[in-house]
Amino acid sequence: MQEVEEKLFSVEEKWIKNEINKDTYDRWYSIYSNEILNLKGAIERLSNDQSKAFSILEDNLNLLTDIRHVYTVSDTLQKREFVNRVFDSNLYYEKRYLSNTYHARFIAA
Repeated sequence: MQEVEEKLFSVEEKWIKNEINKDTYDRWYSIYSNEILNLKGAIERLSNDQSKAFSILEDNLNLLTDIRHVYTVSDTLQKREFVNRVFDSNLYYEKRYLSNTYHARFIAA
């Protein structure tokens, strides 16, 4: 994030020194500001304490012993949410089988 902030500062300096025009400044200011905002959001999301979620999972893990049954009795939206949570949106289709990057790394290890 510091690198992007430095780029934004550089653009601001060039604007103050009249080295770039307003259109160029507006374009790069918008790009760098959005990138900084996205990075701050990612940092905030990743900084959240996950211990409560893991505690709930640990307390209810016994309810997921029959995952096939859980999936079978779920409606379409629940199935989609289940797949997205289990595979962290890294699910892909390869040679008639569903896989994910974690699964591929696990098998290769």
